[in-house]
This record gives sequence, structure tokens and C-alpha cells, in this order.
Amino acid sequence: MHINTSIKVELLFGILGIFSGIASTLTFRLMPNAMDLVPGFAFGLAIAAGFRLMTPDCPLGNFRFVAWVAGSTLCYLCARFGGGIFLKGLSSPSAGFAVTGAMGAALVAALFHHTLAPLGPKQTGLISVLGGFWAWVAMELNVRGYTIEWPIVLFVGWQASVAAALGAYIAR
Repeated sequence: MHINTSIKVELLFGILGIFSGIASTLTFRLMPNAMDLVPGFAFGLAIAAGFRLMTPDCPLGNFRFVAWVAGSTLCYLCARFGGGIFLKGLSSPSAGFAVTGAMGAALVAALFHHTLAPLGPKQTGLISVLGGFWAWVAMELNVRGYTIEWPIVLFVGWQASVAAALGAYIAR
């Protein structure tokens, strides 16, 4: 598979992650009833678009891209609702949010590995740490009263950094 390197892959993926994060933040603010689907769907669509742009001769069929977008949506749902168990079990909401963010990132990395491009354990670990870090920072902001900023940090920070990391790994 040929990777188009006329622009940096991680930069493109990071920018696409910023756009999907903005879409998620706007959904959080304007259409909270759609929060169960939009963040995972927007992220999945952004990564699929980036992958298609960077690999024009991609041998992967459209089914894999559809599976990636649907799976990305499910990863968000699993992290959001499954992570609630951790939020209740820990004394610190920030720690619970970090576990949830890391869990979502690990699920995304595993899905990426099985649908779009291989990732090793080190890459999956780093992506998980990134997801946990941004979720922790967002909850710390929320706890400290920065109610306007925390969703921006959560969605834009998480999606942009995880997307850039995925882009960096496919560029290799």
C-alpha cells in the first residue's frame, strides 16, 4: 500500500481529529441527545477520510471503512457507558475519567489494528495513555469549575492526539 507523503500524515490526521472533536463539542453543547452516537461516528469518519486520502491505492474494501466507522461509534459507546463503572468505583472522578479515556483509546487502537492498519502493543499502549491523559485533564477542568472548557479539551484534545498518533503509525 502506497502512502501519499506529500503532506505529513500525522498532521493531516491531527487536523481531521480537531474537526471531529469540534463536531463532538458542538453536539455536546447543542444536541445533547445525540451524544451517544456523534463523537464516535465523527471520529471514525474523519479517520476513514484521512486513510482514504493518504492511501489512494488502498486495497482495503469499502466494507472495512464502514466497519471502522461503525466500530468507532461502538467504541465510544463502550467507553462512555462501560466507563461509568470505573467512575462510580473510584474516589476521584478524574481517575475514573482517565480510565474511561484510556479504555476508549485502547478499543479504538484495537479496532484500527483489525480494520485499517496493523498496530503493535507499544503503539496501542501509547494511544491508550494519550486517551487517558486528555480525559483526566478534561475532568480536572470540570472539577475545578471550568465548565465551558472541559468538553473542548476532552473531545478536541482526545480526538486530535489519538488521530495524529494513528496517522504517525500508518506513515511508517
